[in-house]
Amino acid sequence: MLFLLNTTNVIDSVDYRLFKIEKTAIVQFFVTDAFKQLVELHDLKGLDFSEVYDSAFTAEKEEEQERNYQAALDFIERNKGIEVSYDEARFLMEQEKVVASGKWRMQLDENGELWLANLTPDLIYCWGQPIYIPPVLMLFQWHEVEKSEINL
Repeated sequence: MLFLLNTTNVIDSVDYRLFKIEKTAIVQFFVTDAFKQLVELHDLKGLDFSEVYDSAFTAEKEEEQERNYQAALDFIERNKGIEVSYDEARFLMEQEKVVASGKWRMQLDENGELWLANLTPDLIYCWGQPIYIPPVLMLFQWHEVEKSEINL
């Protein structure tokens, strides 16, 4: 039999399989890999495991990731086409085009709704539907790119 409990007595510690950190205790709890494997072994549903710390992610790997990210941004910069203003970019999107500026991408979905993405250090576009357009994006120059699949 397996039990999952909500920790209510919070101490700053990482010595247990399930623990909370006082500053985030209301919204988060943390588990070890052993706990995650146990949950997966028993095919329990309803828990979202997001890695917050990777002991194998060394300073060297972080530097390599930053180099790769900069190389990707450099590639985008070198291979962009004709640049247009934000207003012209919005017009292109209405024509079912996708536009980009540096790490940013904008495109409309099949329902005509705007999606905005930024390139993460893992070289994956993180998509979301903005409530508003950050004003700084209106100052950027945009160019047409290939359509991307919007992965959430």
